[in-house]
Amino acid sequence: MSVLKSTRAQITTAATVFIALSMQQAIPSSDDAWDEFRNDVEQSCTKAVSEMMTIEDIKVDPYGSETFGFAIIKGFEKDNKDEQQVVCVFDKKSKMVEISGFFDK
Repeated sequence: MSVLKSTRAQITTAATVFIALSMQQAIPSSDDAWDEFRNDVEQSCTKAVSEMMTIEDIKVDPYGSETFGFAIIKGFEKDNKDEQQVVCVFDKKSKMVEISGFFDK
């Protein structure tokens, strides 16, 4: 009977540890971390498009997806009077960005 109690105690302990560790991953990042993320996306995207267009506005998705951050950048392509938009995709792991082609506004 003591073996059964010991096994039950081990299972209960293992389950408790598993639940505790799982809950830590579900807790959202701090506000400061999200602010830093949004700033990283904005700065990286601004730098990437600065030679292609004059930026009028940039809107950053506050949290992005699990893997990427996103921004929509509105402005004017060099030597073009028509307002344009591009999408910037920021890789959260590598910190690299890719820019879409121009969309007519």
